[in-house]
Amino acid sequence: MLKQLLVVFIGALLSQGSTAPTYKAQNNEDWEFLLLAQFWPTTSCYYFRESGCSVPEKVNNWTIHGLWPSNANEPQPENCNSSMPFDYTQIESLRDRLDLEWPYYNKSGARTFLWEHEWNKHGTCAYNLPTLQGEMNYFTSAMNLYQTINLFGSVHNASYLC
Repeated sequence: MLKQLLVVFIGALLSQGSTAPTYKAQNNEDWEFLLLAQFWPTTSCYYFRESGCSVPEKVNNWTIHGLWPSNANEPQPENCNSSMPFDYTQIESLRDRLDLEWPYYNKSGARTFLWEHEWNKHGTCAYNLPTLQGEMNYFTSAMNLYQTINLFGSVHNASYLC
C-alpha cells in the first residue's frame, strides 16, 4: 500500500551528545525529545481525496502536522491531560499564521480540527516543559521551530530538488 502521508520527524534541540533530558508529563509519561512532523500538501490531498482537499492558496511548502513529545525506544505519550481541553480562543490571534503554516486540508472538517487534535494528543504531554506550557506557547514554539528548520530550503540546498 502506498504511503498516504509523508511525515518528517526532526528532533528538537533538546539533546546534547547522546543524552537527552527527560521531562515528566502530568500523567507520568516520560519523553526524551520533540519531533516536528510535517505534511507535504499534495500527499495530504491524496489522503483526503474521498472527503475533498483544500490547500490554502498561499501554501506552497511543507506544513506542520504537529510537535510530538517522543521517546527513542518507547511509545510516545498521548492524551496526557484531559483537564486541559483545546480552547481556540487561546490561539485565535495566531489564526493567519496557523492557516499558512499549520493548515488542515480536509474540506469536510472544521479548520480547527487538526489544532485541537494536536493539542489534546501531544500538546498536553509537552506541558511540563515551561516553554511549551499552554496553547499559545505550544503552537508558537512549533511554528518558530518550523521556520528555523525550513525543510523545503534545506532539501533544495542539499540538491535533492532540481
